[in-house]
Amino acid sequence: MNRISSTQARPAADAGNGGRRSTTRTRLCIAGPMTGLPDFNYPAFRTAAAQLRAAGYSVTNPAENGLREGTRWVECMDRAIPQVFEAEGLALLPGYHASNGARIEAAIARGRGIPIHMVRGWINDAGQHGRG
Repeated sequence: MNRISSTQARPAADAGNGGRRSTTRTRLCIAGPMTGLPDFNYPAFRTAAAQLRAAGYSVTNPAENGLREGTRWVECMDRAIPQVFEAEGLALLPGYHASNGARIEAAIARGRGIPIHMVRGWINDAGQHGRG
């Protein structure tokens, strides 16, 4: 897993505005297991998205992609992969290592030099930098 610096992981804040969050926030994409889990693990994705947003991040959540039950895995990945390319960081859910899709997303992020951290790590880092 990529190690990230504190400046890479924190939500955007500008010393010139008293440390308040600026209009530009770090864009994170959430990755984690879905296939074979109840409700596609959407509750965990939604909880993570809410926590990351509360910490000051802009979040892309695959549970909000509007895909219906019965959508083929490859179609889900067709939607998810471009979201990783657009992200400035990848936020991993517990169990990501058991998910083919999440491992592919992490490999793409790693290959592109996009910081990768567990969801809790992003939230903790934001708290250490005046957020939370």
